[in-house]
Amino acid sequence: MTGSSTRDIPEPLRELLATAPPELQTLFLEGRSRILALYPDATETVTPGYRSVGYGPGSRMSQQSVALIFHSRHVNLQFFRGASLSDPGGLLEGTGKAMRHVKLRSPADLDQPGLAALMTAAIKQSLDPTDSDR
Repeated sequence: MTGSSTRDIPEPLRELLATAPPELQTLFLEGRSRILALYPDATETVTPGYRSVGYGPGSRMSQQSVALIFHSRHVNLQFFRGASLSDPGGLLEGTGKAMRHVKLRSPADLDQPGLAALMTAAIKQSLDPTDSDR
């Protein structure tokens, strides 16, 4: 199994991928590749119990900016502080105090206008030393 990212796939992620159907594995790896292209130095944290992989400057959930989460028929691109992001395209779903997500059902969903900008903003937010939520 290979992803389009230049970073090796760690064993815990390989094990998590093995629990999902092939089409979701492909979607997950493409999402991972897009995240790592924007944030090559991200710490990648696999949480098998949540079927998720978080990306941020550290491994604590409070340090993560985005995550990919397996569901039965799609992958969520989770934004940990998505409620505070500007979303002119209306891509973000959810009503929680902080978190928002975008449902990914096909690789084409990763090409939605505004999605890369949302990921970039979330990454910048997680790297902000004045962010009191970290």
